[in-house]
Amino acid sequence: MNSQGRHKCAYSACECAVAAPESYCSDYCSDADGVRETEIQCDCKHTPCALD
Repeated sequence: MNSQGRHKCAYSACECAVAAPESYCSDYCSDADGVRETEIQCDCKHTPCALD
């Protein structure tokens, strides 16, 4: 956690920062973290994870 109370989204493929006490930046990441599939890149639609 950094000085602004933000930390990385709990979904391993996601690059977003979330504010405490949240764990995920979106419902997409929360749902994807519960599935036992490997993603190469997060598709939460937020800027840090925007698909090229």
